Amino acid sequence: MQNEALRTSMRAQVRSYSLFIFIASVIAGPLLYGVSSMLIDIMNTIGSTIGSSGTSAPTVGLGVFSSFSLPHIPANVVFFIALINVIITTTASSLLGGELNGGKALSGLKYVPVYLLIGLAIFLGAREFMSSILNSSVISGGPGLSSAP
Repeated sequence: MQNEALRTSMRAQVRSYSLFIFIASVIAGPLLYGVSSMLIDIMNTIGSTIGSSGTSAPTVGLGVFSSFSLPHIPANVVFFIALINVIITTTASSLLGGELNGGKALSGLKYVPVYLLIGLAIFLGAREFMSSILNSSVISGGPGLSSAP
């Protein structure tokens, strides 16, 4: 009886680890990749708008860091890197889930398409959601700007 209770406890712990890995790599990771890649795209757009308008951004005395500037990384490069990371992460988590649940990594291959589909849908959905929110905001000169007094 004691051995059976120990096995039941171990199965519950393995399932909780598998659930954590699923949530972190298939839901939270793609969500954060989507939001951050969209924000980098917006920052690049704002930076190019400020640079082309001839006005300079306000500067603050930073001492040693006064000559510090951010590197320009094209938004499409960030998008493709995030996309590749989502694909790698979801595939690896599927294989790890197979290892944890079945004892063999290859038993997780059947979940790869499902994990990929969910991860990519969340990644692209988060980008689209952020884009729709930020397109109607003050940043892009949408309705928020015209309603200001």
